[in-house]
Amino acid sequence: MSQQYIRRLRKIQDDLKIALELSEFVRHSWHQQDISGAFPKRTLSRIKEAEEGLATAYFVRLTAEFESILKDHLRTNHPQIKFLPSRRNWTIDLLLNRVTQAENITIVPELRQRLDQIRNHRNEIAHGNMAAAPVSFGEALARYNIFLARLPEPLP
Repeated sequence: MSQQYIRRLRKIQDDLKIALELSEFVRHSWHQQDISGAFPKRTLSRIKEAEEGLATAYFVRLTAEFESILKDHLRTNHPQIKFLPSRRNWTIDLLLNRVTQAENITIVPELRQRLDQIRNHRNEIAHGNMAAAPVSFGEALARYNIFLARLPEPLP
């Protein structure tokens, strides 16, 4: 089980929690501690709007980090798998397939479907060209961790 990979994703979860806590503090203290004076170009309604987008922004960051973990895993644990310049667009599907083949692990169809749902939701956020079922940050993290728990630690 790769605790190192899981820690990388949990750091993003912690970053999201910090950002939400800071935003909540600013909103609740806006008039009490003259925080509004420290941010003269901001309004309370704009801060609330930005806060609502934090989970989505961190969801995209989480999916990017998962993709990065897969690439890093292949580079460190399976250096014979080359990232050729002609294949610049290594999709998450290709990376998942390469990692599962290299590690000789099987992803049960239900987990693969759930990972595909994350990809589809992320693509909808980024490109807006499909109607995907929404996946929460917490659910995406849990699904990714199920997969990462099957990987060995990265080699030094």
